[in-house]
Amino acid sequence: MIIFDIAMNELESIQGLEHNLQLMELWANQNKIESRDSLNLLKDLPEIECVYFGHNPVAKEAEKSEWQSFLKGLMPNLKQIDDEILRGKAQISFQQPIIKGLIRKEGDIPREAKKILEQVVRVQQR
Repeated sequence: MIIFDIAMNELESIQGLEHNLQLMELWANQNKIESRDSLNLLKDLPEIECVYFGHNPVAKEAEKSEWQSFLKGLMPNLKQIDDEILRGKAQISFQQPIIKGLIRKEGDIPREAKKILEQVVRVQQR
């Protein structure tokens, strides 16, 4: 496992990391990274599962769920963002609006599907 710890270095960019194809964890918290564009190079790192970007301007500009969705879009194999283990909640967030759009009234929902939908809503409320 390759872990690259560049935390607390006042870095404004992570350019050059795109060549570390075996990188699994990137700890880049507490730097000065401002641009999401500068993070696009992470999409070329197939093994990366964990990133820390907390306390960077780029991480503070969006809501947590939107920020996590952005990072998951770049790195689909992510299992951890900062101190949060990803447990499929982001995937559920994308699916719930689709489910709601298909259901017009409560009577349209089969009993088993209703139970599943209730579980999804409970998970999202945690």
